[in-house]
Amino acid sequence: TDIILTGSVMRPILNTINQISKTNVIVLLLGESGTGKTSLARYIHKNSRRKVYFKKVNKSIYINYRRKL
Repeated sequence: TDIILTGSVMRPILNTINQISKTNVIVLLLGESGTGKTSLARYIHKNSRRKVYFKKVNKSIYINYRRKL
């Protein structure tokens, strides 16, 4: 997945993402629908040393599950 830089606002974000991809931490991306969270997550995963598969989790499913407990 490629990230498209269309302005100077994305440059600091991309710098942070590149730093994160070099570490072995769990990342939670939050934001409105359609803002590119999945693209950023795939970019982090692709540029990391992680050997496991990429798994997208829908937050609304988790929240609904927790309410039932």
